[in-house]
Amino acid sequence: ITQQLVKNVTGDNQNTVKRKVTEIYRALDLEKRYEKDEILEAYLNEVYFGRSCYGVVTASLTYFDKDVSELTLAECASLISITNNPSLYDPLRADWSRENNRERQLLVLGALYEQGTIDQTTYEAAKAEEVVFADGYTIQGNYVGSDESKKNTTGDTTGDTTGDTAGGDTQEDTQESTATASQSYFTDAVIDDVASALVEKYGLTDITDANGKVTTAFEQGVNMVYGKGYKIYTTQNPKYQKIAEDVCYNLENIPYTSSYTNAAGEQVEDQLQIALTIVDPTNGYVVAMIGGAGEKVVDRGWNWAVNARQCGSAIKPVSTYAPALDDGTINGASVIDDYPMLLNGDVWPRNDNWRYQGLMPLHLALRQSLNTCAVRINLAYGVTNSYDFLVNKLGFKNLTYTDSQQVGNMALGGFEKGVTTEEMAAGFATFVNEGVYTAPRTFIRVEDANGNVILENEAQSTVAMKNTTAALMNSLLQEASLQGTGYQAQFPGMHIAGKTGSTNSNKDRYFAGYTPYYSCAVWAGYEHNQRIVASGNPCAVIFQKVMKAIHELSLIHIS
Repeated sequence: ITQQLVKNVTGDNQNTVKRKVTEIYRALDLEKRYEKDEILEAYLNEVYFGRSCYGVVTASLTYFDKDVSELTLAECASLISITNNPSLYDPLRADWSRENNRERQLLVLGALYEQGTIDQTTYEAAKAEEVVFADGYTIQGNYVGSDESKKNTTGDTTGDTTGDTAGGDTQEDTQESTATASQSYFTDAVIDDVASALVEKYGLTDITDANGKVTTAFEQGVNMVYGKGYKIYTTQNPKYQKIAEDVCYNLENIPYTSSYTNAAGEQVEDQLQIALTIVDPTNGYVVAMIGGAGEKVVDRGWNWAVNARQCGSAIKPVSTYAPALDDGTINGASVIDDYPMLLNGDVWPRNDNWRYQGLMPLHLALRQSLNTCAVRINLAYGVTNSYDFLVNKLGFKNLTYTDSQQVGNMALGGFEKGVTTEEMAAGFATFVNEGVYTAPRTFIRVEDANGNVILENEAQSTVAMKNTTAALMNSLLQEASLQGTGYQAQFPGMHIAGKTGSTNSNKDRYFAGYTPYYSCAVWAGYEHNQRIVASGNPCAVIFQKVMKAIHELSLIHIS
């Protein structure tokens, strides 16, 4: 405890022998000067309890809506349980985390009894106490708050001392609490990005404690984000984030479900998921991000926006057409043969409509998303060159060596791992920014509690292509969006350019597009990789709803 207090107060967290030795000497000196109770009190006033709570006083108000002096033994045991891992033991987060808190509370009470700190009568009474949290739910999962809609149907809100029911309503009869997240997908991404930057800055490495528990370098970075009192300046536009959430959290805008068979052989309904990232082309600011469909229920959970998924034909403009135009492999007047080749004795690739039309002008090849033309152009330009362009010019980080060797991967977007919406939004933003690529970023800088700059995340821009190439791609993609498969992305008063994408069997759908002001990439797919059956392209529809509202809010119009 003393060493942990020293670490929390000093902010020293480097994974070095020197830091550890210094920490030990500081702890020994501290114990010479202060009693154990005083050290413990100082620790409890510094330790992190989750939900931006530092110290037991703030945590008591947050979780119990009362001063720490009013807490019972059972409430104290519940509260201290959170510090072990706030993301796992936060009783306000969801049913499962409240149940985790209950288990650990009983562990704490059991340890107090075994060590003789409390007697059996006190121990049994604390176990039996139905602790009530600030959200109106008890530690046993009953609701006793003022919202009548959350109470069980009989009005009985009592439970026994073990968390199982004895004579009252069963768990099936009692309405469970609704899990809610306290932070957005954007905030989740910021925390991860800052943590990764701290790992790099301080050279953090995995550490193993005396009990063999491994704390990864990234986990150390996250702990620093939560525990150092940093002030993080982000790139988010809160109004744009709210618009994106209003659209994507409303499942009426994503009215698609499928079913899969779970391990128990049961049919389970699967909601179509959505990921979305919006980037400002001029500075790389990520202004909004959505990592799932429906109400967000957990902090720092799975975020589809920053995890690689397949994008299909949406990759063609950045992997094939733009680089081939830029180096002169093709030009705006080029004609490409829409005719298949033979691959291992089979006709390949096939177009979506299974038709071939012979010689096609460039703009129609892109507008109709002809796979044969994309493959021929990519081969002429060079598959490895295509890979290098995406990685070195447009900042794609999830591509693999296998991708660099396969024309189907590079020309048609069937990657080994996939791409993220953040990568795609930033890549397409290059067309808006006259050929200049700016790496996407979620934060600008990080300061410590004293205002000292810890991290400076400056814009990183490079010339990816000629401005004439970007201008020609703008024209081609406007046509593809207006008259091609991306027509659902259109809204009045704005030039919109973009490209749709889908994978084999329609298990992933995509739209990457932009206006003169913002670039946005949208992915849709099922968690269990089911076929998407939808009217049109749901990604283009989401793009239209979100971007239309954002541009109307900003009063951005062109004559």
